[in-house]
Amino acid sequence: MRVEGKRVLASDGPLFGFSGERKEVEGGVGLHVRLGGVSRNCRFVIVDAPSSYNAIFGRPLISAFRCVPSSYHQCLKFNNGGVQVRIRGDPKMARQCYVTAVNTVSWMAEAEELEREMAEQEGVEEGGMSLGEAMEVAEEMAEAEELGEISPEEARGVVDEEEQRQEESLEEAMEVDEVGGEELEFEREEARVSWERSGLEPAEEVVEMEVLTRAGEAQRIRISGGLSLEDQERMRACIQGNVDIFAWSAADMPGIDADVACHRLNLDSRARPIRQKMRAIATKLEAPIREEVQKLLDAGFISEIQYPGWISNVVMVKKGGGKWRMCVDFSLLNKSCPKDCYPLPRIDALVDSAVGFSLMSFLDAFSGYHQIRMHPPDVKDVFFITREGCFSYKMMPFGLKNAGATYQRMMDRIFRDQRGRNLEVYVDDLMVKSKCVDSHLRDLEETFATLRRFKMRLNPLKCVFGANRGKFLGHLLTPAGVEPNPDKVKAILDLESPRSAKEVQRLTRKLAGLSRFLSRSGDRCSSFFKVLRGNQAFEWTAECEEAFQGLKRQLSQAPLLQSPKEGEDLALYLGVGGEAVSSVLVREEGKKQLPVYYVSRILKKAELRYPILEKLAYALVISARKLRPYFQAHSIRVITDHPLRKVLEGVEHSGRLAKWSIELSEFDISFVPRLSIKAQAVADFLADYVTEAEAEEPKPQEAWKMVVDGASGRHSLGGGVVLVSPQGVTIEQAVTFHFPVTNNQAEYEAVIAGLRLAKELEIQDVEAFTDSMVVASQIRGEFEAREPTLARYLSKVRALIGGFRSFSIQHVPREESAAADRLAKFGPRGGGTLTELFRPAIEEGELMEVNRRSSWMDPLVTFLTTGELSEEVKDAKSFRHKAAHYLMLEGSLHRKMLSGLLARCVTEEEVPRILEEVHSGECGSHSGGRTLEARVIRQGYFWRTIRKDTAEFARRCRKCQVHAPLQLLPAQRLRSITAPWPFAIWGMDLVGPFPPASGQRRFLLVMIDYFSKWLEIKPLAKVTSQVIRNFVWGEIICRHGLPQAIVTDNGPQFASEEFISFCTQLGIDLRFASVHHPRSNGQVEAANKVIVNLLKKKVENLKGSWVEQLPSVLWALRTTPNTATRETPFKLSHGCEAVLPVEFEVRSPRVAAAAEGSEAWRLENEEGLRLSLDMVEELRDVAAIRQEEIKRRMARYFDKHIRVKQFAEGDLVLKKVDAAGRSAAVGKLNPSWEGPYIVEKALVNGGYYLQDAEGRTLSHTWNGDDLKRFYP
Repeated sequence: MRVEGKRVLASDGPLFGFSGERKEVEGGVGLHVRLGGVSRNCRFVIVDAPSSYNAIFGRPLISAFRCVPSSYHQCLKFNNGGVQVRIRGDPKMARQCYVTAVNTVSWMAEAEELEREMAEQEGVEEGGMSLGEAMEVAEEMAEAEELGEISPEEARGVVDEEEQRQEESLEEAMEVDEVGGEELEFEREEARVSWERSGLEPAEEVVEMEVLTRAGEAQRIRISGGLSLEDQERMRACIQGNVDIFAWSAADMPGIDADVACHRLNLDSRARPIRQKMRAIATKLEAPIREEVQKLLDAGFISEIQYPGWISNVVMVKKGGGKWRMCVDFSLLNKSCPKDCYPLPRIDALVDSAVGFSLMSFLDAFSGYHQIRMHPPDVKDVFFITREGCFSYKMMPFGLKNAGATYQRMMDRIFRDQRGRNLEVYVDDLMVKSKCVDSHLRDLEETFATLRRFKMRLNPLKCVFGANRGKFLGHLLTPAGVEPNPDKVKAILDLESPRSAKEVQRLTRKLAGLSRFLSRSGDRCSSFFKVLRGNQAFEWTAECEEAFQGLKRQLSQAPLLQSPKEGEDLALYLGVGGEAVSSVLVREEGKKQLPVYYVSRILKKAELRYPILEKLAYALVISARKLRPYFQAHSIRVITDHPLRKVLEGVEHSGRLAKWSIELSEFDISFVPRLSIKAQAVADFLADYVTEAEAEEPKPQEAWKMVVDGASGRHSLGGGVVLVSPQGVTIEQAVTFHFPVTNNQAEYEAVIAGLRLAKELEIQDVEAFTDSMVVASQIRGEFEAREPTLARYLSKVRALIGGFRSFSIQHVPREESAAADRLAKFGPRGGGTLTELFRPAIEEGELMEVNRRSSWMDPLVTFLTTGELSEEVKDAKSFRHKAAHYLMLEGSLHRKMLSGLLARCVTEEEVPRILEEVHSGECGSHSGGRTLEARVIRQGYFWRTIRKDTAEFARRCRKCQVHAPLQLLPAQRLRSITAPWPFAIWGMDLVGPFPPASGQRRFLLVMIDYFSKWLEIKPLAKVTSQVIRNFVWGEIICRHGLPQAIVTDNGPQFASEEFISFCTQLGIDLRFASVHHPRSNGQVEAANKVIVNLLKKKVENLKGSWVEQLPSVLWALRTTPNTATRETPFKLSHGCEAVLPVEFEVRSPRVAAAAEGSEAWRLENEEGLRLSLDMVEELRDVAAIRQEEIKRRMARYFDKHIRVKQFAEGDLVLKKVDAAGRSAAVGKLNPSWEGPYIVEKALVNGGYYLQDAEGRTLSHTWNGDDLKRFYP
């Protein structure tokens, strides 16, 4: 049994047989014995005697387990938590043992053989286990103490000591996260899977049954012993029919297709590969490394390559049974890989979803990670080095940073249709769940079909089918509920008291996985963290020891947690301790209250100073954050005797209480008083929070104390109220006055504020204290209030006093009202909540409205005043959420804003006046919708459609519209003008004025052919329609033929009746660009820029000589290849290239040939010219294609920046002021837009004909770029 000698204890005496024979005892040993899931510490005596058994169960052990043995039936039977466990032996084997005991020949050799046979043949029945499995000795229990280290079953990678120190401790587990907590990092999750997940295994005995592989080999699979023989055979037949999805060796694993899952490193391109040198390895580890490498090579998971990228070292991790596992330390490679943020499922949600099913099958993938291929380009970087060489993984290895994310993504994709319905999956852990055997067999068939379709294979040695209970993700699942993992609990129960800070850290890490089952874990473990804080020497105090033993006692009786049912209400109990806040979520089943989840959080320094009521509110907020899925899916009843609802809903608050109130408003939370406790777990939770004040039954008539004070000075104008409950709970409120008051009036205002606060908290008995003798005496009736204002205040106070069962007021020295005085002088800086008053209490009148119209505020006012829902409310749950943002203050409805401001709610009739004044009044800034909304709220107003109304009001302001900034983005897609042939469409424009030249010529008339880019230009002294007409006739029509169309702007010389008539008679389509939209005639505008730029370079200082330079400029542009056509305008027009002067200075080949002047050259030249003319059509077709491609590229770029504006006939629009041709020297204060105008007709090219207010049509079209919609 390999029991260490140091564990053998001295014996108490010899053993005596039935006939009096004496046998000396070698010693005794204490061993952990586990039967049917129950563990006990038992003492065995050691005897040097031949026997066919390793150990004999005596009466002390039978008594410890309270079991009943039967030699006739060859079994043991006992109860475990209400479940009957039966452990039976094999009669045939018992007979063999008996025969062996009689024969003494070769006794020891036969005994060892029998031991092996017993281990293989002993059976199981109904939740029990075989005798060979039932007795687990000290060696196995010593391994259990190593829980929390790298799991021998599921080690995923290597995490250095620094990362282990940063793992999640219990204190971090009690820090509240958003919605179910922060997602665990995959690599950290992979490193400590044993403690956090504890694998997939049944919690009952299993039987092994044989199936035949496709090759005809007999293999064993494991099925729950709790099933009947008939169901076991049905389960075996189901598995036999799907035996192909099991892998008995790596050769049976085809691998998952790369299009389903393929792991990519996504290495940072800036990362420099690190090639580690091989680390020194112990000689005894060389053989295990060699064996592991050979296994990977034989399986085809790795290959040897000579020139790797990144190189990592191997790390050997010891497995159970003295074997070793080879892991690769990819830590340096992982640092250069970005984090894959694919989320892990919430463990709590998976566990809750798996509760309540009577049958579960636990499946495990065969070398799960190795079934996924590496992305081929990344293979060169997943290298490891050994003495055998450098090897690269072809399949995804353990230890890569995002391997878990890749695996989870693949599993979610594969089981998309099954997750949550009949299967739960967490990385490589799968569990099929069903209600009965028939449905379980169907669910298994569906799962096997899915696995077969995606070529995924299971490990039959780690799969268990048909279990009634089992371990899943660190929890023990049963049909009745969720229990903590017994291995985790036992590991903590067997721990000795920590002797160092590191051992305390290990303890807290282990407790973190059990925090759901621990009531008040924050209070119980707070002493542990005191030991870890600071640099003080380690000291395990008596307080720590007491807490440690208390945790052990609690874990030994851990409650059975429930999973809530859909639609049922849940109850929440809150508790406040000395250093932590806690809660327990329970569900009710009949008259029982069953715990669902325990939550606890250790308070930080500032949080420790919160008042008791704020701590309770904080406990509720912490619970809502931690248990957000439960709060969203269920109605929550908070059971408390404190006025928590009034603190969160009924009183004006600022700061954290207001934020908590709004945060909780999204949930359906109600508050009910605490009645009888129907569950021991809840009773134990609440018993720990009974304070000394609560231990004594309070007197029914015991009153609340109210201390008030008012201040009226140059730097302080306010009041303070302090309410103290009979149990010592303190509520503070600071009041700020925004109106002048005297000292006595300030005292009265403070008294009135205190009485209103007490009324809100539903307090019946009040004892008031004030340091003002005058106010106290007047309220008691001892002094007369002669001053009219004070008389009105006194009347107001007496009216409020009438609403209480008992009231008294006393005068006290100023020292006894110091807390209220601090609030009065320093306001919110002195602590407490803040209330702002804008008018004296005596000026609040009660007005009656006659024939008042219904308002959106009426249902809210009714609910907040009476607690009743009006008939208008359709969805009560949603309405209660909305009502949590409102409160009644001084008879008016107010909205609590997240910024901490209180905004008065106004009616629809008041809205226009408020908007007019804030937007365009004396202090208005004509701001936009969002700014106007913010200003209205800052001024203290709110209504339900404030965002829509402010945006609409700002949009329709006429002054804002006409002075709005100009819009520079184009409004339409780019439309190009395409010419069908040369000289068909011309663009025409005027450039100038230039410096005066000869003949006083100052302008330049430019025309360009849209197809060939041929230019015609003429300098002019006068620009008249007659000059334009003559130029078109002489230079265009008589030289190049009659054009199809001419595109020009709206200049008077072009738009004159004379020129229009001229074009009409000749059949020329005269097209005008939209006003102030030069892009409509962009071809000539571009030519103008080129001409002017070239003239600048030609004339230099002789500015008046620009006319003389025009011929050379024109010639240069005609003989320069165009970007769009890639040909010169000359060649597209005449079919060949022009001869340039430089060809005569430095003779070109064609000029040199022409100089000879031979007849042969002449004929050849003429033939070449004719051939060029024959090919000019093809040349022009190619040029047209090139132009079209350029236009498409330009349109593609242009259309990225458009802001589409479309107007229909009858729309009101504004047009740019400068678009009407006004002077550029208009004042800066003039508007940018004018109008409105009416759209008379919309053209297809983005132009519009407009009418003014008098119905007159404007003469020219206007492009959408220069228009904007007008809102009347």
